Amino acid sequence: MHYILFCTMIISLGGLIISTYMGTVLCRRIFKVLTSLLFIGTAMVSSKRNLDHKVYHYWIIGGLVLSTFGDVFLAFSGRNYFLLGVACFIVAHICYIIAFSCLRGISKEDFLCFGILLIPLIMILLIGKFEFKGMLPLVMGYMFIIGFMVVKAISLKRYYKDSKVAVTLTIVGALLFLISDGILLFKIFGVEGLRYGDFLNSLTYYVGQELLAISLAWPIAIREER
Repeated sequence: MHYILFCTMIISLGGLIISTYMGTVLCRRIFKVLTSLLFIGTAMVSSKRNLDHKVYHYWIIGGLVLSTFGDVFLAFSGRNYFLLGVACFIVAHICYIIAFSCLRGISKEDFLCFGILLIPLIMILLIGKFEFKGMLPLVMGYMFIIGFMVVKAISLKRYYKDSKVAVTLTIVGALLFLISDGILLFKIFGVEGLRYGDFLNSLTYYVGQELLAISLAWPIAIREER
């Protein structure tokens, strides 16, 4: 069933991308909601298939639901809708951080990796041509949170040997989420915009979320720290 939902989500994503360039605003919003509901459905079905680490599953599903609300808010124009959307995504990333921390607690290695990841992220902000319109502190704060979310996902590599599918899907999904937000940064704040920004953002965001969702179908074997 989770494979059927996965394929249906990909088809819906195709409809979203087509409606972005050829359809109406209403049609695009409908496909946005439908595609998001499908990755939530994938997560719920996948979670029933795998009974391990249910608390971890609940936090991931919570992050997916909040991301859906955030995506819907961002579909509307206006500063207030934008701020609501960003707030939802911030809380969603916190849910993911808590989820990954349920499997492997926060360590010194995480902070080291976080520091290394911040270097290219900050360089992008410094080198890129942006007009933040007073929102730079918000962008920086969001960058810190999603950066740490990705670091926590990568920390699960410790369990790769015994859980190749789940760990790979989780890490790739988190990285795609980061890439999608990087594309969105240029699309919203970039002076020169970004060609095919809507297409690239939708592709990386929804596929990333779907990979996080379907990863719940496979268990992650936790090995004791040595």
